[in-house]
Amino acid sequence: MTSSQHVYEVRGREETFVILRRFVRSRFGVMLAFMKSPLLASSAILAVCTTVCGQQQDESVEKRLSDLEKRVTTLERASPISSPLNAASPTPSLATKSAVDLVAWDARLVRAEDSYYKYEISLTLKNNSDKDVKYIDATVQFADLVGSHIYDIKVNPDHLIPAGQSITATGQYPINQLMPEQARLAQMKKEDVKATLVVSKLVFTDNSIGEYAP
Repeated sequence: MTSSQHVYEVRGREETFVILRRFVRSRFGVMLAFMKSPLLASSAILAVCTTVCGQQQDESVEKRLSDLEKRVTTLERASPISSPLNAASPTPSLATKSAVDLVAWDARLVRAEDSYYKYEISLTLKNNSDKDVKYIDATVQFADLVGSHIYDIKVNPDHLIPAGQSITATGQYPINQLMPEQARLAQMKKEDVKATLVVSKLVFTDNSIGEYAP
């Protein structure tokens, strides 16, 4: 090797080292830039590149796991029945025995102010629960002894019935002249008529609600 070739090779190494130093200073911090040996700089660059590649691989794995988790979540939301966590709660069954009973009733035919005949019916309702009732959704059905329908009335809903006590409410109810069976109630003896209280819902004074099956 000639002296000129040696000088050229040394300059080439120095230029390479300068480029590496600039690259290291700009990308990986000032501390590595102060390294005097090209071998140390190369080793540092290799170590940094290895770390960066490892981090990129970790980030790639984490991204895939995150994407998979998002897909599973989307499938669970799209199919809630298949997920035990999202299973619908069973609908509570309705009670069959109401807390309010019809303990007495009476009906008579009266002429109203509009000259039409109406039934004046009184109902005695007893609250058998330990809570006061403030609203009742119910009807009273009148039938003969063989079960044939005669007449129905809607119970006035706004009754306060104290716990364990009874109240008597009276109201007038129209008669449909086009339905002859409704007139039977005035013609029949009371003992031949069966009156049934059908309660759909009760609201107590603590705002709890009781619902009942017919």
